[in-house]
Amino acid sequence: MKQSQSITVQNHRPHMHSIQNSTEGRPTLTISMDFQAPRASASAFAGAAVLFELAEEYGVFDYLREAPLMDAASMAAASGFSPVLMERYLRALTTAGLVETAAAEDGAGMTSLYRRSPIFNDMVNGTGYLSWSLRACGPLIDHAREYAADWERAANLYPRNGKLVARTSRWIGERSFYPQSEQAILALQPARIIDLGAGSAGLLIRCLSQMPKDTTGTAVDISPAACEHAREEIALAGLSDRISVICAPVQDVDAYRAQLEAADLVHAGFVLHDVLHEHPEGFHEVLRAARHATFLLVEAVPYVASDREKEFSAAFSFLHEAFMGLDLQTEAQWRGHFAGAGYEAVKIEPLGMPGARLIVARAAGQA
Repeated sequence: MKQSQSITVQNHRPHMHSIQNSTEGRPTLTISMDFQAPRASASAFAGAAVLFELAEEYGVFDYLREAPLMDAASMAAASGFSPVLMERYLRALTTAGLVETAAAEDGAGMTSLYRRSPIFNDMVNGTGYLSWSLRACGPLIDHAREYAADWERAANLYPRNGKLVARTSRWIGERSFYPQSEQAILALQPARIIDLGAGSAGLLIRCLSQMPKDTTGTAVDISPAACEHAREEIALAGLSDRISVICAPVQDVDAYRAQLEAADLVHAGFVLHDVLHEHPEGFHEVLRAARHATFLLVEAVPYVASDREKEFSAAFSFLHEAFMGLDLQTEAQWRGHFAGAGYEAVKIEPLGMPGARLIVARAAGQA
């Protein structure tokens, strides 16, 4: 690390971090967690979910998320559908309060320009939970009897759509766990970062874009498509000289051992529970090989009974148990894994997603 720091997590005041002087003269990292779910009714989320899912199917969701101003003609060009349909769709979004008009009506009585409403991103986050549960996990629910009889056979016959799982997980993560990992990395200011299960390297790109130019990162992912996409995104961000991509399974430590041993921060988000389940020796080797660094882990723990977390945590835990043959690790079990690998300081804090935890582990001798 570029400076010695300790970590304190506060569970209020969303999306902020600060460096403060501790009584010992060392900087203290303060990460604030936003646990406030969007305050909307079930029917509001249901309506928003339909409209956002249609945006994905029409091919205009990214346009809605990124364009400063929107109009039916541009959406028609992006989607390949008629401006009349897109105008009707924008009317639905406006009525739902997801976008708002940004220009006066023209002579024909049609409003030409629109912008995202203040609740847009919160509603995307909230509907992410709904879409993940009922769309991404739809094959599990539709074929629950087959999964109950033989989940391994059913998983081969009725698999989930990986693209849909990734998208709905991203909708959840953009507010419920990605920001907190980013805050921690930025405040700790590591010189060399490795992200295990990095996908398209979004976290590394966001972090290194805000960090000193001598900071470097390595993205590791098993998917050739994700790795190729990562290289494209890294190049677009102008970071090809600072972020490298290694296409390999996380459990194959030898494929990236040099980068792992050179790193002073290791990040892994929702990937190590699968590695532990399928490749336990590879899992333990990852922890052993990384114990010189700070390990920043984002994972879900099972069956959290707090009022804020209990409903989604129960469903998430049961789906993993009964439909994927995977027992999520408890906080105590995660502490045990890190202790067994030589880590002495392990701090665990809840994240915005019910059941999700930020686990920060450091070996003996680290500040």
